[in-house]
Amino acid sequence: MTDDQDVHLNSLDFQPSVQKHFIQQGTWLQKHFCTVSLCCPSRVSLLTGQAAHNTNVTDVALPYGGYPRFIQRGYNENYLPVWLQQAGYNTYYAGKLMNAHSIDTYDKPHAAGSVEFLGDAIEARKPFFLGVAPIAPHAETVGDAFEAPVPAKRHENLFPDVKVPRWPSFNARAVSLSELAPRVKYSILTVILSQSGAVSYLRNLPELAYDQIDYMDTFYRRRLQSLQAVDDLIEAIMAKLESHPDMLANTYLFYTSDNGYHIGQHRLPPGKTCGIEEDVNVPFIARGPGIPVGHVGRFPTSHTDLVPTIFELAGIPQREEFDGEPMPLKENRQGRTSTKSEHINIEFWGAGIVEGTAFDNLSKDALDRYTYKTLRVDTDDYAFMYTVWCTNEHELYNMKVSVNGEQ
Repeated sequence: MTDDQDVHLNSLDFQPSVQKHFIQQGTWLQKHFCTVSLCCPSRVSLLTGQAAHNTNVTDVALPYGGYPRFIQRGYNENYLPVWLQQAGYNTYYAGKLMNAHSIDTYDKPHAAGSVEFLGDAIEARKPFFLGVAPIAPHAETVGDAFEAPVPAKRHENLFPDVKVPRWPSFNARAVSLSELAPRVKYSILTVILSQSGAVSYLRNLPELAYDQIDYMDTFYRRRLQSLQAVDDLIEAIMAKLESHPDMLANTYLFYTSDNGYHIGQHRLPPGKTCGIEEDVNVPFIARGPGIPVGHVGRFPTSHTDLVPTIFELAGIPQREEFDGEPMPLKENRQGRTSTKSEHINIEFWGAGIVEGTAFDNLSKDALDRYTYKTLRVDTDDYAFMYTVWCTNEHELYNMKVSVNGEQ
């Protein structure tokens, strides 16, 4: 699980190891969503199978989130690794778990920890779960500031000419209802019902200046560069598994991110937390016994579905508190099944997050009014996104319609 990785800004195109070992060897669920576009609550939902409004872990720090909140809510004894241990699995985890660890709960990282854990797991000859969570391509955090990610030295000069994709939404003002015709500025959204068109926070964002756009392009390159170390890690893990072909043939692997990311779409500075497609539609690729190879799944899934899916694959009974349900990874190769729900719940509480140091011209008042609830419904015939904001603004989008001809 990577940290803040996009799918709509083409980051997967710059990861040959993900292409080789996951996309070409497994099934890519292209309508997979995080249910909260923020690290800690998203990770808790992913590891418990519950929506954030039920876990009550809704932020990255106390009083509403972070690892201390996770402990307060009793999840340290009641989440995926513990349940798997109870079912007879050895469990290992390397990398970022969540935010707000203290010195007492911090385990100093050591090189190649995940590969060492994998070696231990293989040697034990027992069923195992290994979670690997590199921090790339998350922004560099120094004090209260978020700066561009810091790639490994060996990758810091790659992609010198690459820029943020200039989709129609890049640096384009989100419009009001009266401005929708004859052309729409959303990249993959068409407003079909709203009193004011796009929510006022998006609609009132200032146009990005040239120096801000240059900064974003550098920020974007740093993200891609930092992901190259993730690709190296995948190669090391797969080399270890491939040296034990019987083990590989009986192992399920998943690649995903805790949430998505935007850079310049709808004039937004680098960041997440918004309900737009770039922030909530995330990479999710699965491979393993019985999962179609080189396949694309188009049924809606979310992070709350991962634990129920692992339970089903492991033959463990589902738990009553799960909000998610097993993904039909091994059935209906056309990519849809009548047994999978067609709706997704997405939500966010608190203030929006701006990353980078070139965006002092944004309204703090608008960022503080960022709470919303979203319902996504996706079928073969129609797809809608309905959002209610804490400002009492409402948005309804037809997700089947796109201004650039794509769906």
